[in-house]
Amino acid sequence: MKSVVILLIVLIPFKLQSQDISSPLSVDREIKIYKAKLSENPKETLGDLKKLRQKSYKIDYKTGAYRCTYLIIHIYINYFGDFDKVIGETKTGEDIARKLNDNEAIADMFQLRGISYIELGMNDVGLESLNQALTYANKIKSEQQKHKTLSLIYDNIGGYYDNARNLEKFAEYKRKSLNEIIRVKEVNQEDIQLKYRVIAAQNTNIGHLFHQKNQLDSAEHYFLKAYEVYNTKFQLSNFREKADLLNRLSRLYYARKDFSKSVHFAHQGLNVQKGATTPKLRKELYEILYLAFLGSKNADSAAYYSNKYTVLNDSLYVMNKTSVNKSLDRIITEKKTQYSENIKVIIVSLILIVIIIVISFILHIRKNRIKMRMKYEALIHKIESKSDEGPKVKNRTSITDDTLEQILEKLKIFEENNEFINKDTSLPKLSHHLNTNTTYLSEVIRQHKKNNFNNYINGLRIEYIIQHLYESPIYREYKISYLAEKSGFSSREVFAITFKKETGISPSQFIKELKASNK
Repeated sequence: MKSVVILLIVLIPFKLQSQDISSPLSVDREIKIYKAKLSENPKETLGDLKKLRQKSYKIDYKTGAYRCTYLIIHIYINYFGDFDKVIGETKTGEDIARKLNDNEAIADMFQLRGISYIELGMNDVGLESLNQALTYANKIKSEQQKHKTLSLIYDNIGGYYDNARNLEKFAEYKRKSLNEIIRVKEVNQEDIQLKYRVIAAQNTNIGHLFHQKNQLDSAEHYFLKAYEVYNTKFQLSNFREKADLLNRLSRLYYARKDFSKSVHFAHQGLNVQKGATTPKLRKELYEILYLAFLGSKNADSAAYYSNKYTVLNDSLYVMNKTSVNKSLDRIITEKKTQYSENIKVIIVSLILIVIIIVISFILHIRKNRIKMRMKYEALIHKIESKSDEGPKVKNRTSITDDTLEQILEKLKIFEENNEFINKDTSLPKLSHHLNTNTTYLSEVIRQHKKNNFNNYINGLRIEYIIQHLYESPIYREYKISYLAEKSGFSSREVFAITFKKETGISPSQFIKELKASNK
């Protein structure tokens, strides 16, 4: 489960420069109308706002164009979950904000871009954008606005470190966020709502931290404090955060084996998230409902939510793959534009290096080319033709059919969540995690995965990194040591040996063939 709680910026009135002409007044009136009806028909409102933005451009009303852009971003995030579109819109918003010389607006655009990159799994690029947001937030003249903006940025940076499993940094930035928000004065209803929204979120985050440390009583205390704020302190305008809290509460009670409460809060979460299209969160709620019903021995309900989880997970995989590829293409294009002169020098240098390498190793390449190419093509064919699920194997063990099915289902979840990249993965730890014993787990892996435990884990890791190299060109630029760490290996050497054992070629050769195929 993705642990980060992303705090999207509250939709607040923009204190941008006003332009004293009559035409902007009609734009402002239309924006007010669209904002009021936004939740009724977000798709229609999205189209209307894009037309209104064009009208603002024609009359050179930059403030109106920015406000339209901000509302467009709000719709893409909270109603469609389309973070690739958000990234594109934040570039438009940033351009307008720079023309207005508004540091608060620039900071908002960088922050929204950062959390969108993190949602797409591009965490380091996201952190870079969030740090740029901090730079502009510190230039905001209004102390009230500065505290609010800094609080939200610190919270999202904390989310980045949560993803990175750095609990110290996670706690540090959550405290920074809380310290900023308590300095916000309660001068109007919008500031009050933002203040308590962040307080609720930080209670959620502290509860999450205790949950990770397996201090379940403390986790429950903070989760319920957040739950109380959401229900009593203010009218929630963003369903995403409350649904995330309900998901965490459900998982907490599942960990305590209180399956009825787990189901109760998960169902609440499904109802709340209907107010915003959040497929990733819905997938997590389906997963915990499946597990909770499985724990309470309600096989029919468990099967129902297992099916919903599988269907949605497959759809998300395709959607996320497309979005990430688009975002990578955009980043590459921007870098080429920004550093065009440097790139020319790099290209010339690379050409010279390639020529030297080709001349130096031409005989060696000719000798091994055909052999390596055959292995590479066989591996690519395996990737492209791999089916999601192989044929079922008859149970030839002493394990009961029910136990066997439970272990296989849990192994499937273990594989889908990529938990095998944890360096600490071992047979005893995985057995404990799957609530079985080492003998049963070993036997199931031997019979159904056709491997011993170590070869099974290493095979999954190699398959994981091969998939990333094949689908994401940016991975081909990383060092072998980084790829080894990314896939859970203890060292570069072990990774290289295992890679060649599994595929028949070295990781460097595989990357070279991939690059050659895409030229």
